[in-house]
Amino acid sequence: MRWYAVALLTTPLFAILWPLSAIVAPTFAPRFQWALFGVGLVAGGFEEIGWTGFATPRLLARRRAGMAGLFLGLVWAFRHLLVDFRYNFEAMRMVWPLEFAVVYIATLTPYRILMTWVCMNTRSVLLAVLMHASYTGWLLVLFPATSLTQSLFWQTAFAVMLWLAAALVLRRPSPGAEAQDLPPGTLFGVPAKR
Repeated sequence: MRWYAVALLTTPLFAILWPLSAIVAPTFAPRFQWALFGVGLVAGGFEEIGWTGFATPRLLARRRAGMAGLFLGLVWAFRHLLVDFRYNFEAMRMVWPLEFAVVYIATLTPYRILMTWVCMNTRSVLLAVLMHASYTGWLLVLFPATSLTQSLFWQTAFAVMLWLAAALVLRRPSPGAEAQDLPPGTLFGVPAKR
């Protein structure tokens, strides 16, 4: 049950605790979107079959969880490059690379490290799907209706919190850590590439 809490509450916990600005500014008031959560379940379901069900076990058979999560997080962030470019470059122009770096690279990479940690401890694609859906469902909290400058500040602070959480979980031995000591190919029953 605690892993379901980690999967579903990581994003809202950091998104709400960081600013606590709902007291000061209504624009930062948490507003979970069930429609986005539904989109996250569907999109996350399909994506996590690939990210967590296919790529993660193969990376974990060869790499430590931190490196596997870091690599997969960067790939996951850059997978959003063309979509973000298409929808945001026209409006942002010269600021777009900074927006992409902060919103996607700086946040999705540590979030994937956390997802890899959950995966190592549960071996559950379902929890990865829920974690992905939770992130998507809280997007309006992560992107409050503010100026670009405020949004970049908000996202940078959120990214710092995610990186701190990722560093914390990677420093502590976890119950799933012994999975890295198994012979290659035993995690999720995936045969190692020879």
